[in-house]
Amino acid sequence: MENRTEPAAEERIPTVSGGQDQDESCIECMAQTDATPSDANTVDRRDFVAWIAAMSMGATAVFAVTMVGRAVVPPGRSIEGKTKVGKLAVGREDELEPGKPVLAEYGDDVLYVVKMEDSSLKVYNAACPHVACKLAYNESSKEFDCPCHASSFTIDGKLLGGPAPRDMIEAEFEVVEGEIVVSGFRV
Repeated sequence: MENRTEPAAEERIPTVSGGQDQDESCIECMAQTDATPSDANTVDRRDFVAWIAAMSMGATAVFAVTMVGRAVVPPGRSIEGKTKVGKLAVGREDELEPGKPVLAEYGDDVLYVVKMEDSSLKVYNAACPHVACKLAYNESSKEFDCPCHASSFTIDGKLLGGPAPRDMIEAEFEVVEGEIVVSGFRV
């Protein structure tokens, strides 16, 4: 058996810089990067962790910007009745009890329809004029209260206290054959 130190001409692999054979150079290069020939096309652990960290930080930034935007911009409810619905019947006058507000929908807005003690009617936007939180009627105090910032209003829509800048917003309406028909809001 013959001990060969040099491969035959047809088996010879071209050399790379430094005069080493390509196989030896590749193995040495992979040894320096902790890579093996089978994972030459894969991402190493450090790059993968960096990629995951970058994606996590990006998602956190998008989430933070969204939350700050929601805190700065008021909710999508109308303060001054921005819904353009036109005329819409919201209830019957004869079904209302004096001093008992009833909720009704007017497009995207919610209204309070109130028959006053003197039998006159009032219709208010149920959104607080401060930041458009939905007002709740408190039967014991006979007031509309804002659950967000503690504004309060009398049953006839007058501001009692809190950060709201004005009285409740009244709706324009008429009674047609016993139906309460809302046509918009007074601004």
